[in-house]
Amino acid sequence: MTNSLPISSVSSVKYGKSLSSASDEDPYQQQHQNVIEERKQKRMLSNRESAKRSRMKKQQHLDDLQAQLAQLRSENSVVLNKLNIASQNYLVLEEQNKVFRALVMDLSSKLQALNSIMQQQAGTRPLISTGFSDSNPVVGNLEMEKLWLSHVRQNFKQQEIHE
Repeated sequence: MTNSLPISSVSSVKYGKSLSSASDEDPYQQQHQNVIEERKQKRMLSNRESAKRSRMKKQQHLDDLQAQLAQLRSENSVVLNKLNIASQNYLVLEEQNKVFRALVMDLSSKLQALNSIMQQQAGTRPLISTGFSDSNPVVGNLEMEKLWLSHVRQNFKQQEIHE
């Protein structure tokens, strides 16, 4: 056999209360309802305040992240500018280095030619090393150096005339 009473009625009957109107409730039940309602209101208020604090905390965190993002973008811009300047300086130095290498090669070949001429005329080892071989320069006495320098000057004058 099933019970046909509504659930609220069943709980009232279970505790020995009859189904009656709200005015028939005892003061203890009314006080209990008031305490429950008061607790519910406090809990709702506490939840609202907690949610408000949580939203404020979340907003503060978002503001901090946005400030950090702006700072990092600024730092990134500075670093990129420094990188661009360094890259431009590198390219300039690379071009200068190419020019200097070509100049070294040209001067080295001229020095080798001069040493060759000196060897033919003086029958000695070269007076100045090109710096590109393991041989040490041989420096003669003062008269030999003067002779060599005058010979170098004459060869340069002749090369300038021919060029």
